[in-house]
Amino acid sequence: MSQSTMSRTLNLVTDLIYSKISTVGIWPEKNKVIENMPYVFRSNFPQCRVIVDCTEFPIQKPSNPKEQQLTFSSYKNTNTVKCHVGIAPSGGISFISEAWGGSVSYKELFLKCGIIDLLEPGDEDIMTDDDQSTFEAFNAVFGPSIRHLLCKWHVLCSWSRQLHAKASDKQLVKEMNLGHSMSSDPELVA
Repeated sequence: MSQSTMSRTLNLVTDLIYSKISTVGIWPEKNKVIENMPYVFRSNFPQCRVIVDCTEFPIQKPSNPKEQQLTFSSYKNTNTVKCHVGIAPSGGISFISEAWGGSVSYKELFLKCGIIDLLEPGDEDIMTDDDQSTFEAFNAVFGPSIRHLLCKWHVLCSWSRQLHAKASDKQLVKEMNLGHSMSSDPELVA
């Protein structure tokens, strides 16, 4: 089978699968989220409805200059597509937004991706990474009453970045680099 035939077949099958499963709702009811929440999560974050993160995927540079501009991510310094992913505290994927061009800001993507429409009154705790634009988007939508939870690993990485940015002593930087290599592995952070 030729490469072009294989590519067309794969695209056709992918489109067919998407058309069938895209209509299936994956956003769980709040009582199911709480019912399936692991004990450790329930004891620390009993009202957490979803863990949200923006993810970017590199793509081939489009030939069209307008598409290049829409997909260029200054953060990744390449052409990308971005989407928001929501994960229930139990670990299941509960939300996937449509893909947007890499030039869209995290804040704009959060505001337009549709997850806000799924949240219910009383969904006061949402966990994310340490991205400031996501926190600003939360405040723009929910006001200051929303609790923005940060995972421990992201907090440690943020502290490490801040300390490295302010450190000037070479021996201190060397010691911090040793500590950072150990703390940057999520498996090592309890």
